Amino acid sequence: ARYIVTLVGATRRPADWDDELAEWIERGASPRASLALARTARALAHLRGRDFVEPDDIVSLATDSLAHRIAPSFAARSTGITAATIVDRLLERVPIP
Repeated sequence: ARYIVTLVGATRRPADWDDELAEWIERGASPRASLALARTARALAHLRGRDFVEPDDIVSLATDSLAHRIAPSFAARSTGITAATIVDRLLERVPIP
């Protein structure tokens, strides 16, 4: 849960993680994104035969769960940086606890 909250929080405070990310994100994901990512991670864990979520479940779903919930800035869009690229960069920067 802590990793999910930190990851989603990083979309709203990207400058804490990477100066370039701060320029790329116009609007970060809402707290509801944390709930959606947690639910989908639990579902994936269940499909993988586990009753607990591993960090890999979260990483596997983060781009699909978060990319449509953030708004790339004009600067990002003008250089071809997509929301999926931004989430991938966040996954590189935010350490798994």
